[in-house]
Amino acid sequence: MAESLIVKNKRDITVTLSDFGDANSLEIAFESGDVSQTIGGTSVDEYQDRGRRTSPPSIRLVDDQTSEVSFSAYLRDVADASYATLLSVLNNFSNGASAWVSRNGATADVKTLKTTIKIDGIANGDPSDHYMVWDYCYYGQGAQVTDGSPLSISATATIYQTYGTLT
Repeated sequence: MAESLIVKNKRDITVTLSDFGDANSLEIAFESGDVSQTIGGTSVDEYQDRGRRTSPPSIRLVDDQTSEVSFSAYLRDVADASYATLLSVLNNFSNGASAWVSRNGATADVKTLKTTIKIDGIANGDPSDHYMVWDYCYYGQGAQVTDGSPLSISATATIYQTYGTLT
């Protein structure tokens, strides 16, 4: 199958957060359309001969680099004991998100989430939708709430996974 000729835009994206086994999930609604991903590669070390480059260069792959995903959404609700909100999920599974379990397991001290970014392809004439899935995202900074009209919530996660699932 050839690469799609349809250019995707912010109207085509849906972001969903889910916990262990996908038992609980939250589709981010009323987002501003600024999803961003930095997909880290692998660092390269160069070994020089007394400070000089060699030809061919003596280079080796060394460490995996950090990947991140971030997005913002408009504030609609802060917290409620009966249902999960974006803030309660990002705030260490508090209030209505207390049933959520880390992707690393129930006893994990690091609360990770699966972040799924769906890019609508079918509605645009592609044979299938497209997905970028990251299984171990740590939203350790919680969320930043910014005043304005409207109020907004910004979230950034460090991805603890070398390669996500891209389809």
